[in-house]
Amino acid sequence: MATKTTAGGEDVAPFRFMDLPAELRLHVYEKLLVVGKIFYTPDSWDTSRGVRFAHWQDYATPSFSILRVSKQIHAEAEPVYLSKNLFVLPDNFHLRQPFLSHSREDPIISHPRRWLFSKAALSALKNVSISFNTRVGEIPLGATNCTWDQHEKDEGRAFESFTAGERSQLAHTHSYHWLTRNWYMMVDALLACNTQKPSFLEIDHTSSYCITGCCRVLEHSAILMRETLTEQVSILGLRNDWEKSEFVDDLRRWYDYSEIVEQTDDGKCRVGLTVEEVLEVSKCHCDINPKEDIWAKWRVAKPTQE
Repeated sequence: MATKTTAGGEDVAPFRFMDLPAELRLHVYEKLLVVGKIFYTPDSWDTSRGVRFAHWQDYATPSFSILRVSKQIHAEAEPVYLSKNLFVLPDNFHLRQPFLSHSREDPIISHPRRWLFSKAALSALKNVSISFNTRVGEIPLGATNCTWDQHEKDEGRAFESFTAGERSQLAHTHSYHWLTRNWYMMVDALLACNTQKPSFLEIDHTSSYCITGCCRVLEHSAILMRETLTEQVSILGLRNDWEKSEFVDDLRRWYDYSEIVEQTDDGKCRVGLTVEEVLEVSKCHCDINPKEDIWAKWRVAKPTQE
């Protein structure tokens, strides 16, 4: 083993990081790579809508250089980075790698985009933040000539035979279909990639409107919660008590009651479970419009200017 000579002429053996116990190495990895939230350079649209990107500049950047030291250190450290941070996924994340190559749908895109993280994330990712909004995929902003031609073929009615109100409703229905199809692709991408039960899922509904902004679309959170069996869920952006009740109804609708229905004393199945009972049986803790961000503790304190 090579040695170094100090100014006093003493020979000193170099420090060997890999000689440390595994638990100490893991502690070092956490200090270097765990920063709370991971962002993907949000633009003005991201930062001005919703709360997922609030104070995003207050979070530190991981020291990725540790991952380039050696293959062994990379293999030990990357799971720490992937499992202990909250990944605030950008819009259209399902059209990027590694999600794109594992999609079970036929995505309406022509080319993949930059990788969000390595393939190791497919088994190690534990904390995810997503948003259901109209900035996904290639959503038609209304009906096109193909829409009307197909409708005339199926229904025998030409464009000219519709009233203005009927045209508006048909165009709305057409765009709504494409919007929800893209949102289902987002759900499917997470399900196809996640090989283990997530620990934390943040879902932002601040901009969950239809393409014309005349109605709200909220049911996809319940689907994702049911399919992933996430331990803790934070629902953001519900506007009022009515939307909260709609969310609760969606939970009741999408959870499988064949697995959680209880028997009463007279042997009959009890129906109408409350959302608290559904979440208790499913082992899921759900916060709706939480007042505090549990990840805010990772924000870096900035010095005050005098």
